[in-house]
Amino acid sequence: MKNLLVAITVLLVMVIGCNTTNEEVIADTETAYFRDYRGLDGCIWVIELTDGTRLEPINLGDFDIVPADGKKIDIAYTPVSYASICMVGEMVEINAIVER
Repeated sequence: MKNLLVAITVLLVMVIGCNTTNEEVIADTETAYFRDYRGLDGCIWVIELTDGTRLEPINLGDFDIVPADGKKIDIAYTPVSYASICMVGEMVEINAIVER
C-alpha cells in the first residue's frame, strides 16, 4: 500500500510539472492560413503566414486538425533542415496549432 501511495504521488508530480497551459501555447503562435498546393508536384498542405511567408510542415499529421484551403489557424513552429520536393516554403516542425 505504501508503494502505491508513493507511485501515485510521483505520477501526480510529473503530470503537474509537465503541463503547458493553453494560454502559454497560444501566446507563442502566429496567425496563418492553410493553402492547398496539390496542383504542384510533391505538395499538399502549405501554411501561409499573414506576411506571405510559406511554411511546409513535416508533422501536420501529428495534430488533430482537418486542413481546409483558407482555414485560419494559429501556429508555433521550429525551422528544420530538410529538403523539400514541393519547394514553395521553409520546412518546419509544428510545435502547436490551434484552429481559429
